[in-house]
Amino acid sequence: MVSRHLARLLLLLAPLGAGSFTLPAHAQWPADGRAVCTAANDQLRPVTCADGSGGAIIVWVDSRGGPYTFDIYAQRVNKAGTPMWAPGGVPLCTASGNQQLPVIASDGAGGAIVAWEDNRAGATAPDIYAQRLNSNGGAQWTPDGVAVCSRADEQITPAIAADGSGGAIIAWADYRHLSGDSLIDIYGQRVNASGQVQWTKDGVPVCTALEDQSDPVAASDGAGGAIIAWNDNRNFLFNIHAQRVDGTGAGVWTTDGISLSSSMGDEVISAIVPDGSGGAVVVWEELGDFDFDIYAQRVNPNGSLQWGAGAAAVCTASLDQLVPVVAPDGSGGAIFAWEDSRDSQNDIYAQRINGSSGSKSWNPQTGVAVCAALGDQDRPRLISDGSGGAIIAWHDYRSSTANADVYAQRLSSSGAAQWASNGNAVCTAGSDQILPSVVTDGAGGGILAWADGRSGTSSDVYAQRVTSAGAVAPTVGVSGPTAPGIRLSSPWPNPAREGTAVGLTLPARQTVSAAVFDMEGRLVRSLSRDQELPAGVHSLRWDGRGERGELVSSGVYLLSVRAGVFAGSSKVIVAR
Repeated sequence: MVSRHLARLLLLLAPLGAGSFTLPAHAQWPADGRAVCTAANDQLRPVTCADGSGGAIIVWVDSRGGPYTFDIYAQRVNKAGTPMWAPGGVPLCTASGNQQLPVIASDGAGGAIVAWEDNRAGATAPDIYAQRLNSNGGAQWTPDGVAVCSRADEQITPAIAADGSGGAIIAWADYRHLSGDSLIDIYGQRVNASGQVQWTKDGVPVCTALEDQSDPVAASDGAGGAIIAWNDNRNFLFNIHAQRVDGTGAGVWTTDGISLSSSMGDEVISAIVPDGSGGAVVVWEELGDFDFDIYAQRVNPNGSLQWGAGAAAVCTASLDQLVPVVAPDGSGGAIFAWEDSRDSQNDIYAQRINGSSGSKSWNPQTGVAVCAALGDQDRPRLISDGSGGAIIAWHDYRSSTANADVYAQRLSSSGAAQWASNGNAVCTAGSDQILPSVVTDGAGGGILAWADGRSGTSSDVYAQRVTSAGAVAPTVGVSGPTAPGIRLSSPWPNPAREGTAVGLTLPARQTVSAAVFDMEGRLVRSLSRDQELPAGVHSLRWDGRGERGELVSSGVYLLSVRAGVFAGSSKVIVAR
């Protein structure tokens, strides 16, 4: 039933101009992102994996149980922007003590396996635990997680790789030999799809060489095992070493791993990805004479270095290049992105390295400037676009030195920017949006999740989908079946104080429904339900009030219209 406030406002004939329109479903992605979790206190450090159906599984550290009390929660958001699990997310672990540093891998069946650092045994003795969630958000293993390693000493900084059979291989830095010349080591464990540990209790040694080994990263080898790389100080310089472990936990390469570079500079590991042929590509920062550069190495399944003993120089420009990330290019090579300070501010640059030769494919002298806007651009994240290119996301201070926004760019296989110069805005809401994570949507676009401070009191988690064309929903343009002759005009007046109207052109009689939503997708006002309208031009009016007749607050709203199988929306700004 149409409310009494709209009886005089709806669907009046008027000769209004026309324009193109879009189709926003009720479960559309709101502008500036879908609220994934806005529970009390902070939600931090979201990590993501694709759900295999165009959506994403998002995992974060959550303090809803009390300030500085951290647990692990998760939510699945489908490709239309609808949260699929319990409002606010499902708990993976709410055990005593703090749980932090989650890492995530797909289980290959629409769910995910998550590992984390766990202090339930005491703040000075963190352990490693893991949990599997199915596609419905149900925990599949022991409540609060399976103990991957629960020795009395410290186990920290987990890394994870799917084993291809519904389980995962998890690596970590381990303090069990913290004495003499053997300090921190690297250990690993495999957990099967049922949550049973497969190797020796508390893990097998990946590297127990002299001095420190730390900060492991892991990638699947495609054969039930994993390639694990880490920072290694055995030669009193920090270099990058790696080991392949098979499905039984046995080391495949030289005991304690192989060195990935002959360089004499200190190196700091950053990331690893599979190369598609059973090997891996590893990227790191390397300290030269005065600053940090980016180097990478491809190693094959037999442990042979593919890009020379000195590794491939991804970028050696002036000043620092930091926090590199990597994605496979689908041809055995990789695409890299990083923070770059060559212009005395942090920008985002990228490069592609040929899989066979280790040579640079994009502008060998400089790389590709992904974003060189004013202000700093930090913490890039990167995924393959499925066509030899990549989607890169970062947080961006171009609009304010105090508050960051989230931006993204797509590069083609040749390194050409596919979206707006310096990237498309994904979220520019108030306060900070930082540390975006990104996964593929399976259609050449991506789903991003980030920590969001728009509430002004705490950090929440938000997400957004960006299409292969760079559109951030809701968008303006034809959606779904083409709509010849059906048009929705821009609202007027806009901004509006008392009310506004849009024009709807119908080429034939249609059943029309209209409603107003806020930018979180919540219904503000139902204007019309299944009303028959003849062919012609109609004026759809909204008086700026909610369902109870109250004046709505200032802000941005969507006036959404459905006409038969078509639908559209206009963005309305209310300024009181």
